[in-house]
Amino acid sequence: MFISLLLLSGGIGFLAGPLREHPYVDSFRSALERRQERGRELAAAHTRLAAARAWADSAGERAEQRRRAADARLRAAGELYEAAAEAHRHGLTSAAADPAITEAAHKRTESGAPLLPPSTTRRPPTPRR
Repeated sequence: MFISLLLLSGGIGFLAGPLREHPYVDSFRSALERRQERGRELAAAHTRLAAARAWADSAGERAEQRRRAADARLRAAGELYEAAAEAHRHGLTSAAADPAITEAAHKRTESGAPLLPPSTTRRPPTPRR
């Protein structure tokens, strides 16, 4: 009986052994998985780096676009003020009873100079490259 138990437990142990991976095989498999994970992380880092380089390379162009947009807004505001000054001059000359006022306004208009004085506000300096 003792011998049969010994053989039975040895047989079960022997059959259970191949069910588990060898420690070296497990180590090799986990190293491959870690290597693949590092490869994915490296590819993601390269993608982020390319996006950051594209963002940095286009910084000058974006600054130029912002500057052009600000200049366009300033020009539009100046044109609005000039149109308002022209409308005010027209209203003044049409309502004035004094010919000296209409003559002065007419001379001012014929000179071709803007009706409003130039802006005294400082513009931001142009960026250096």
